[in-house]
Amino acid sequence: MMDNKTLAKPFTLILALLVMTAISPTVYAAQSSFYGGINIGSGDVDFSGYEDSDTLSIYAGNNLSDQMAIEFGYTDLGEFEVTGFSSAHVEVDGLEVSVVGKMPTGNTLELFGRLGLYMWDAEGVLFGVPVGSDSGTSVTFGVGLDMHFSQNFGGRIAFQHYGDVADADITNVTLGIFTSF
Repeated sequence: MMDNKTLAKPFTLILALLVMTAISPTVYAAQSSFYGGINIGSGDVDFSGYEDSDTLSIYAGNNLSDQMAIEFGYTDLGEFEVTGFSSAHVEVDGLEVSVVGKMPTGNTLELFGRLGLYMWDAEGVLFGVPVGSDSGTSVTFGVGLDMHFSQNFGGRIAFQHYGDVADADITNVTLGIFTSF
């Protein structure tokens, strides 16, 4: 599902935003309410006979308070290859919205939990030819840790579960970066 042309524009925009934020002086005394980031990771489907997949998510959020935020994003859970048959795989991607509860644990660390919806599309591919598709909306939930490197820049590690995506559950473990703006 992901090709270089599809990823080039949003990845370049987010990378430029992150670099500008990281090298710019701190402008605001208080933490900004808007933020965005990018995560990469590994997805695991609970359906037997499929290999793990590389994942990518791009998201933006709004801190409603110190303890709560809302996030919107695009998540590509990747291509789950059929074990022993690399010419067959299932591609899964979609949009998600989550309510995020946050618990600051000091000046730089913040634990979070999330609950939301994932609007997904799945497509079966055999020898490069689509052979079937499905779509739906599933519940997603997860936990993670944000580490603030500066007032406007940080890193994230997270675990997220996507329930009943094309009749399978998918877990995603990610590492990412984010910026406030």
